[in-house]
Formats: sequence, structure tokens, C-alpha cells
Amino acid sequence: QLETLELWNRAFSLEKIAEARDLGVGTIVGHICFLIEKGLGVNIDKLVKPERQKKIMAAVKAVGADKLTPIREALGEEYSWDEIKLTLAKMRSKK
Repeated sequence: QLETLELWNRAFSLEKIAEARDLGVGTIVGHICFLIEKGLGVNIDKLVKPERQKKIMAAVKAVGADKLTPIREALGEEYSWDEIKLTLAKMRSKK
């Protein structure tokens, strides 16, 4: 995960990090979520626009953070699973 952080800090995209590390994008998203939750200063604003984060946070407050599916159902399919995961990680980092 620290290698992922190093590449992220060098402004690599998720896809480029995945390619450089020979991993899937989903794995890299998992790394980024872990780094966010550990408070390592990862800013997700370029991955999830702040206005979308606000809507995801509102959905989480309405349905809870225990499972992703109810959050996605509340938001609709125009929100990706990765956007939800990243925003949840950000929310958890602030606790």
C-alpha cells in the first residue's frame, strides 16, 4: 500500500498505478481506502467530486454504513461502487 501511496503522490491515475503495480484497479481502490482510513492524507476530490461526496454522505446517514448495496440503491446506478467506497473511507477517517 505504501508503494500505491508513493505513486498516488506522484499524480498517477488509479489505472496507471494498477498498471505499474500489475494489480487490478479494484485492488488499488482498496489500497487508497486503507490509506485514507489510516489518515495518510489522501485527497479523493479528484476521484469523487465534492458534490457527489456530499450526496453519498447523505445517503450513508439515511441508510447506514454497514452495507454498500443499500447506499447504492439510495443513490442510483450513476454512482459507482468505488465512489461509495472512497467516500466511506473518508467518512471513517474523520471519526
